[in-house]
Amino acid sequence: MSDYNKALALRYVAVWNNSEFNALDDIIHPDYRARRGDRLMASGPAALKAWLSGLHEIFPDMRYTVEEIIDVDDRVIVRASGVGTHLGVWRHKLFTIPPTGTRVSWSGVDLIRIADGKIIEDWDYWDDRGLLEQLGTPSYAPKTSPRPAAKPRAS
Repeated sequence: MSDYNKALALRYVAVWNNSEFNALDDIIHPDYRARRGDRLMASGPAALKAWLSGLHEIFPDMRYTVEEIIDVDDRVIVRASGVGTHLGVWRHKLFTIPPTGTRVSWSGVDLIRIADGKIIEDWDYWDDRGLLEQLGTPSYAPKTSPRPAAKPRAS
């Protein structure tokens, strides 16, 4: 089953690269869930198609390169890098970034689970902060307070 699972994950990446969203019908389980950490990004094949379409509006030339692929039982781990040009408006609940024309790169890992011969879950962990910094936006990470100065020791 491992060769099948790896091939399925590679087809998934090919859909991302080629904007062939109708091909998702053959490889995505009806109960599909995409997660970024604890956040649910897409629930079901239609939501995945909408999400991918939106990403391709922001980065129309985005391309992923699989750097490493590992499978264990019903899971496939894909370490990849991506590149794209920021040509669309990026709207997020925390910010809106107008097109910058900047060519950017990013990297990350997807943990994909297969059920009934289709992709049912995808947890992704990507360097969003690094991507935002390349676009010249301030980080949306919370600011931390500086550590208090150490007190001198009594002799």
